[in-house]
Amino acid sequence: MIVINKLMDELTDISIEFNKGTTTKAELLIQLDLVIGKIEGVQLNMNEAPLDRLPERVQQSFHQLLFSAKFKATEGIKGLAKDSQDKRSYNAQLRKLLGNRLYFRSLYKTMKLNSASYINRNQLTYYTPNTNIFILGGNDND
Repeated sequence: MIVINKLMDELTDISIEFNKGTTTKAELLIQLDLVIGKIEGVQLNMNEAPLDRLPERVQQSFHQLLFSAKFKATEGIKGLAKDSQDKRSYNAQLRKLLGNRLYFRSLYKTMKLNSASYINRNQLTYYTPNTNIFILGGNDND
């Protein structure tokens, strides 16, 4: 979740500047578009244990869940851009996004629990609970 936490920090910094009044609406929209681009670049790190031990069909399911989380996060940030005229609704929607960790928290928990149960069920020996699941990569969909 390090990548997601960095994106959340960046979004918080952008919002602080907007609430102070040091950022115009046009600058806010540009900065939010940059954050959306970074969210679209988030990928799953399937090269490290325990995710590398999962079968391809399970990995594909995780990729679909990642796509869903990215979509929800980008739509939430686009909603922030629409509500930027009223700071109260903007801040309420921002709190909702940050509270859900940009909608990546449920995917993170699902992947951790499913990986651990698959490894336990199949009696695989190597499991590292502190693996970085998300990485920031390009916009390719592999």
